[in-house]
Amino acid sequence: MENKDSIKNKSDNEEVDFEPLIAWFVGGLQKIGRFFNLVVSALVNRWILILGVTLIGLIAGLGVYFLADKKYSASVQLIANHTTNQISKNIIESLTRLTVDKSHNNLKTALNISQEQAEEISAILYLDQNFEVPSNEDTVAEGKPFFIYIETYSPEVLNDAQEALINYLEFQPLTTELRSRDEVEITSKIKKHEIELQRLDSLKGIVAKSIEPRSGGNGFIYGEPINPIEVYKESERIFDEYLTLKSRLKTLRSIKMISEFSPSEKPIFPRLRHILFFAGGFFLLGLILGIRVESKDHSAA
Repeated sequence: MENKDSIKNKSDNEEVDFEPLIAWFVGGLQKIGRFFNLVVSALVNRWILILGVTLIGLIAGLGVYFLADKKYSASVQLIANHTTNQISKNIIESLTRLTVDKSHNNLKTALNISQEQAEEISAILYLDQNFEVPSNEDTVAEGKPFFIYIETYSPEVLNDAQEALINYLEFQPLTTELRSRDEVEITSKIKKHEIELQRLDSLKGIVAKSIEPRSGGNGFIYGEPINPIEVYKESERIFDEYLTLKSRLKTLRSIKMISEFSPSEKPIFPRLRHILFFAGGFFLLGLILGIRVESKDHSAA
């Protein structure tokens, strides 16, 4: 009997008391209800204050929309042949710093553009293959295309800026050195192929003279142990390689453009949404002021 009583008392002690939890939950609901009542009260009683602050935000948004300098953006997709993407990123970031510091004279010198064009450029950024700014912790993906993103105050500047940016990357000292090595190597191969083609032309002449009619029958016999078919095939192969090398030399560039600038028709700033942003922000500010005033009145009452 004593064991049963002890077990019962133990089970009673282990029961969870939900009353504090229920009280906390009910208290939370009451606070939320009082807050919503306060918001409604502020909207009803302080609507003039809220409307006035919202109108100030609306006027500010309209001022920004009509008076702020318009910005246009575009991006060009490139791929590097002789240098790494990390080097290209470092080079572009040097231009980024110039735009941030508004060093128009240095930007003009670097890109070989006019002073007026340099002053129209507001931002230059390196973007990775995902069209994102790589963070300092990210490893730059090599062998992948990348973007140069530019913002200007005038869309007319973009065409000249595109050519200037590509040339800036193309004629960097390291890039020029590596491209020159390729040019020397390709030129050497072209000269070697020219000599080989001349030798094969002479050989084809010898082969042609070595082919004699078979007496008393149809067909040909060879005066020399040379297969003319193989000579002509080798000549065609070397000539094809020669043309490929000539084409490669003609189009040899360190920076190749995949897609050119396609400027936005509308400015990226300001837009109509900026008016709504200002009006919405000032509406929230007005509502907060109305709630504070209403809360003080309730406390005083």
